[in-house]
Amino acid sequence: MTPNVGTIIYVRIDGVRFKNCTGGPAPNTIEHAPFAKSALDKSVGHKLSTVTRLPDFEAGYGDWLAHCGGVYTITVAEMVGADDATFNAGLGCKT
Repeated sequence: MTPNVGTIIYVRIDGVRFKNCTGGPAPNTIEHAPFAKSALDKSVGHKLSTVTRLPDFEAGYGDWLAHCGGVYTITVAEMVGADDATFNAGLGCKT
């Protein structure tokens, strides 16, 4: 928990559908996504399922902690949209 943001929830997002503007492959997972609880509360309508086995996250989480990483305060949909735009901008595509 941080004083300015409150509770932080570190999540992985599977099943994203980025559009690669070059026609090549695109990520379908965002492995490291720390959100303010308030942002997740605005993003989630209902629980779809429960995961009983977590994917490997310790290295990314440890790196985030060690470098005092940022926290998303926008909704999950807004964050995924921003990541998609950033991915395509890195390929030289204009949105």
